[in-house]
Amino acid sequence: MQVTTHSTEETARFGETCSRLFKPGDSVSLLGDLGTGKTVFVRGIMRGFNYKGAVTSPTYTLVHDYKANQRVYHADCFRLRNRAQVLSAGLEEYFSDNSILIVEWADLIAEYYDQWNWILKFSYSEKSENSRIITFSRHEVSREETLKIIIGDFNTET
Repeated sequence: MQVTTHSTEETARFGETCSRLFKPGDSVSLLGDLGTGKTVFVRGIMRGFNYKGAVTSPTYTLVHDYKANQRVYHADCFRLRNRAQVLSAGLEEYFSDNSILIVEWADLIAEYYDQWNWILKFSYSEKSENSRIITFSRHEVSREETLKIIIGDFNTET
């Protein structure tokens, strides 16, 4: 399924809407080039969980721990380039039945982990420089169930 957003605020609102989808124990893969809206989307998710603090990319710290209505670990694997770096990062510690793990640049660790509950791919739209296309899928949940949750102001395309 695809959603097209037309501004950073709309991308954040889509993240806020998606916060209703994510449950403890979920792992969420965010893929896409620099600037396509991955961190903006996470800001929206955290807004949906009533988090009041700053949400920034954890590129240099590797993982941010957000405690709100739901505990969320937000990781960024952009700097991980080999098996030793992935292992020393200790990402396996963040996979928990009590929290949600959201990983930007998850494709860079696909060799070590690729069992995502959710996969979202962010890309630029050719129609507008402010528009983003977000393609998403979920394992073990029907398309109809997902669409029932994702209803709103967004352009949904199959």
